[in-house]
Amino acid sequence: MKYSISNLFRNYLHLIILFFLLVLIASPSYFIYLNIILLVTLHNIIVFFAVYRIRNLNYLIIFVIAFVLDLVLINNFGPHLIILLLSLLVINYTRNFLINMYPVIIILVNFFIVSLIILLEKITALYLYNIPINVDITVKTYIILFVVYYPTNILLNILFRKK
Repeated sequence: MKYSISNLFRNYLHLIILFFLLVLIASPSYFIYLNIILLVTLHNIIVFFAVYRIRNLNYLIIFVIAFVLDLVLINNFGPHLIILLLSLLVINYTRNFLINMYPVIIILVNFFIVSLIILLEKITALYLYNIPINVDITVKTYIILFVVYYPTNILLNILFRKK
C-alpha cells in the first residue's frame, strides 16, 4: 500500500483540526471573544464527531483534549474531563437514536448537547473548585454559540462528507 501525504492528511484531518484548536486555546490571548469562539468551536467539533463519525473519535482523544483544557483554563483537572467523557459515553449509547432523526432535529439536538456541555462544565467547576460562574461571559458564550454553530456544522459537513 502506498500512502501519500494527501491520503494521510485526509485520514487524520480531524486530529489536525482538534490539535490546532487546542493549541490556539492554550496560547495566551487577550481577546476574550477569540477564546470563546475557539472553545465553542472545539465543543461543537467534538459533538459533531461523536454523533456522526464515532470511529474518528475515541475516549483517549477526548481524555487528552479535556485534560489539556482543564490544565490550561482551570489549572486543575476535573470539569472538562468529567463532562466531556460522560457526554461522549451518553452520545455513544444514544447514537443510533440520534442518527435516525430528521437532519433538522439532529442539528437542534446537537446544539442542545453543546450548550448543555458548556453549562455543565461551568457548574462542575463551581462545585469542584468554587470558580464562580460569570454571567456576562456565559451569556457571551451562548450568543457566540448561537452565531457560530450552524456555519461550523456546514463546514464540517463539507470537509467530512462521505465519498
